[in-house]
Amino acid sequence: MSNTLTSVNDEISVQLDDNLRRALTHLRSTGLTDEQNIQQAILDTARNLFDAARLKAQLDALDADPDDRAEMKALHNFMDSICEPW
Repeated sequence: MSNTLTSVNDEISVQLDDNLRRALTHLRSTGLTDEQNIQQAILDTARNLFDAARLKAQLDALDADPDDRAEMKALHNFMDSICEPW
């Protein structure tokens, strides 16, 4: 088995180490082709990066909002008041 995957249209070569080879073997068991698995992995990774950046932006906005910070603090204090001490 080759350590390089190559596509004819937009050529991408990937050196497969043992971890990648095992992962690709596992993905092949889904019945998808190598091309489909690689396309899905690229789309999933891009979506995860976008989602993480969007989530960070939302958290930063909440953190910067004094009303939200006060509400979080009040909720924290309330939860501390009803919980048994550690």
